[in-house]
Amino acid sequence: MTAIITVQRLCKSFEGQQVLTGLECAIEQGTITTIMGLSGAGKSVLLRLLVGLERPDSGAIFLDNEDMVSMSGKRLNTVRRRFGVLFQDTALFDSLSVLENVAFPIREHRRLPEAQVKEMAEEKLSMVGMLGHRAKYPEELSGGMRKRVGLARALALDPEIVFFDEPTSGLDPITRAAIYKLMERTHRHSMGTYVLVSHDLEGVLEISDELMMLWDGSIVSSGSPSEIRSSENPVVRQFVAGSVDGPIDVEMTN
Repeated sequence: MTAIITVQRLCKSFEGQQVLTGLECAIEQGTITTIMGLSGAGKSVLLRLLVGLERPDSGAIFLDNEDMVSMSGKRLNTVRRRFGVLFQDTALFDSLSVLENVAFPIREHRRLPEAQVKEMAEEKLSMVGMLGHRAKYPEELSGGMRKRVGLARALALDPEIVFFDEPTSGLDPITRAAIYKLMERTHRHSMGTYVLVSHDLEGVLEISDELMMLWDGSIVSSGSPSEIRSSENPVVRQFVAGSVDGPIDVEMTN
């Protein structure tokens, strides 16, 4: 397989606090890859760096063979059209209907007749089971329904890579399971690359091709779901077991 994203010696700090310390990883094309770790471990910071919403203090992020860190703002904006993002809070526009939320990025980036924009948006809403709610507004939707609409919008431009920031945060167990199945189905349909950041280990073990453990500013272990379940790495073992005993100091991370 071929790495579509390669991260080298990535460092990032905020107000003197080091969040990422020489992080390295490679994300294979066409896979579902999850970066897991405790809340506050820096997963969302890493995602923002990968998407180009933040700049690292040092290091490189290669998309194919081009370093995103050294790109001009104009070039970065062009490259980011290859991405879709489902933010933790979905970031839907409250003043727009479900249909208009999904149509928004299509209008912004494609010069198409309005009828075609609507058709494309409706296709994505149908894919996530929300076409029947296209006239509603975000405030009228449940948390799970908003996630579905957020996913439809993330997929609106048929991106090569879709990033998910805690995609099931705040959802009940049944809705979480439904969202993961939906992600699996849309991934099979698109055959793109999905990159998740999550601390919901149970769910991501079911859908991921590769998992990476972020701890103390770097990726300390990676592997398939079966490899993660049987890992001898003490950090991974503690995380998988959900134990307070181990190298992860729970008091220090809260």
